[in-house]
Amino acid sequence: MNSERDAPPAPSTSSGASDDAPALGSATGALSALGSAADAPPPASSAPNSAAPAPPAPSVAGLGVDIIEIARMERALKRTPRMRERLFSEGERAYALGKARPAVHFALFFAAKEAVLKALGTGFRGMAFTDVEVTHDRYGRPVPVLRGHAREVADAQGVVEMQLSLSYTHAVGVASAVAIKEQDRPQKDEKADPRADLARQFKEMRSLLDDMDERLKGLS
Repeated sequence: MNSERDAPPAPSTSSGASDDAPALGSATGALSALGSAADAPPPASSAPNSAAPAPPAPSVAGLGVDIIEIARMERALKRTPRMRERLFSEGERAYALGKARPAVHFALFFAAKEAVLKALGTGFRGMAFTDVEVTHDRYGRPVPVLRGHAREVADAQGVVEMQLSLSYTHAVGVASAVAIKEQDRPQKDEKADPRADLARQFKEMRSLLDDMDERLKGLS
């Protein structure tokens, strides 16, 4: 897969989407927050009547993944050009139209909006398409910006950061988003266990890859 790095990412499958919006991709549902077994506390004492230890807190507030067929987006934009204005911000349109194949980036942006809103657990219900805008930082990494109702939902949930990853092949685009709460951020006085953290990340990514693999099989 190619990773979109040469351009600047935040908040699903919509019951509130416009009639002009194409039925894009086979979206996964918003995934629940992932807790890692690698972070589990040590077993409780074997003494009788000892209570089992509480499970560790989730490492993230929410996770969303979306897969979209690029050709379907391309056909939809040719059939209904005004969709560009309804689905994408001025900045997103300018960025995509400056590329050799704009449909690739329009598809990625749409998938990113879906993924971000899934991470918030809402989908497009009650949202405007531009409540989530994909921008890029100075290194070209996608950065989601939340506005309107999406911003309100994130604030109500205590989400302080949204991370976004975009990748694509010649046929499909994939977006994954992670919503993070302040209490989930590592504290300065915490001593991180590199091996436990690596194991946790591996399990989370393996789960994502397995899910995406199943979705891609469904598109073939």
